[in-house]
Amino acid sequence: MFLSFYLDDYIKENWQLWMNFEVDKVKTRIIDCINTLESSGTLEKDQSRSLKEAIKDSIKEHTKEHPVQKIMLEELIQLFTYLKLMDDDDISYLKEIQSNRNGIHSFQRRTIGNWNDLQHCVRFFCFLMEWVLNRFPDIITE
Repeated sequence: MFLSFYLDDYIKENWQLWMNFEVDKVKTRIIDCINTLESSGTLEKDQSRSLKEAIKDSIKEHTKEHPVQKIMLEELIQLFTYLKLMDDDDISYLKEIQSNRNGIHSFQRRTIGNWNDLQHCVRFFCFLMEWVLNRFPDIITE
């Protein structure tokens, strides 16, 4: 929802895309290097295969436009920081919300805060909702 107001900025920035990147030339040279390291015994076969897959995945990630539906909160926070769309306090609240949002993080060692921290984050989230709502155009009914 937050990105919807800055979608044009996101698209114009080509966020996290490598422009003017010669995919075939770069990929071929890197894979040749990995093959050389494997043949010399510096890399094992599974290490070589894993590196090649990582290279292919990374190139694919940075040479194809990210559909808006798949943008992660971390990317959004980075974009907002880069474009200076929010101040440092707002960004820190977004990072705190990000840190506490998913159950998967339950397995990480972290401080989850106290009642006051929760209230501050909820208030900030309400502020963001109001901020978003105030940017919607007025609905005209006839």
